[in-house]
Amino acid sequence: MKKLFIITKIFFSLIIFILILEIITRIVFFIPTNLDVFKYGFKKSVIFEIVDLSKFQITIVDKERKFKTPKRKGEQRIWIFGGSTTAGYNCEGNQSSSWPDQINILDDKFDFINFAFNGANTDQQITLFWKKIIKSQPEIIFWANKFNTSNIIGKNNYRNKDILNYEFSNVKKTKILTNIKRLDKTLKTYLLSYSFMDKIIARLNLFPNNKIMSQSLKANPTEEDIIFSLKNFELNTIEAIETSKKYGVKEFYLVSLFSIKDISQIKKNEKIYLYDKTIKKIEKKYFPFVKIINEIPTINKNDSDKYFCDNVHKTLKGEIVQANLIYKKLILNSNFLK
Repeated sequence: MKKLFIITKIFFSLIIFILILEIITRIVFFIPTNLDVFKYGFKKSVIFEIVDLSKFQITIVDKERKFKTPKRKGEQRIWIFGGSTTAGYNCEGNQSSSWPDQINILDDKFDFINFAFNGANTDQQITLFWKKIIKSQPEIIFWANKFNTSNIIGKNNYRNKDILNYEFSNVKKTKILTNIKRLDKTLKTYLLSYSFMDKIIARLNLFPNNKIMSQSLKANPTEEDIIFSLKNFELNTIEAIETSKKYGVKEFYLVSLFSIKDISQIKKNEKIYLYDKTIKKIEKKYFPFVKIINEIPTINKNDSDKYFCDNVHKTLKGEIVQANLIYKKLILNSNFLK
C-alpha cells in the first residue's frame, strides 16, 4: 500500500511538473512569436519550427490564419531559396559570385533577397519561408533546391516523417519500439516543450551512432531512401507554393541549376532523374503559377574547370553563364520584369 502511494505521488508530481514546464515554455515562446503559441497541440494547422537556435529564432504560425498583406514598396520583390549553389561564393579568391548577384548586374530591377545558405534543404528553407511570408510578401519566388534533397537521408526527425511514415534506417520494428514511437509522436503533437527538446536533440546530433548511420546511408542510400527524400521535398515545395498563392505571390519558379555532369553529358543518376520527374509533376499541377527553369548551356566538357571549382559549385564565369540562362528564361515568362 505504501509503495502504491509513493508511485501515485511520483506520477502526479511528474504530471504537475510537465504542465508547469509546458506553461512556462509557451509564455517564453510567446515573447518572440504570437498568440498561435497557445493553440499548439489544440489545432492541427499550427506549426512550430526552429529557424536559428543560436539567435533563438523560432516560428509558430497557424497556417489557416489570414494575415493582412502589407503594401509592397517596390523593393526586394524577389525572394530566393536554396542551398550553397544559390548562396554562391563557394570558390576561392575573386573567382566567385552567385547567380542572383549576376542577374542583378544584368537587370537592376531584379531586387532580391537571397535566403539560401550552405547545406540548406527544403526542411530548413520552408521554416525560413514561413517566418518571412507572414510579415511581408514578394511578387516572385525562386525555389532552387535540386542538390540537397537527399540531405535528410538517415535523419530520425525529418520534417514530414509523420506524414510519410518512413524510417531511413533499417530499424527492426518491434512492438515495444512501435509503442515508443507512438508515444513520441503524441508528445510532439501536443507538448510544445517536448517538441522543442526533440528539435534541439535533432539539431545538435546528440546521438553519435545516429550520425554515423546517417553518413553511411547518405553514401549508400537505397532507391526507397531516395524516393522518400524526394517525397519530403515535394511536400515542402507544395506547401510553399500553396502558401505563396494564398499570400498573393504572383510567380513561383522551380530552378534547377546545371552541374558538371550536365555539360559532361553523363547519364543522370536515379536521384536527379526522380527529381526532374517530381518537379515536372508539380509544374503540371500548378501551371502557370509555377514554372520550371532548367536550362543547360553548351559548354565544352574539357573546359569545365573554367566554370566549376567542384561538381556543382561554380566559378565567377560559371555563375555568369547560369545567371544569363535564368534571366533569358525569366524575361520570356515573367510579367513583372518585362
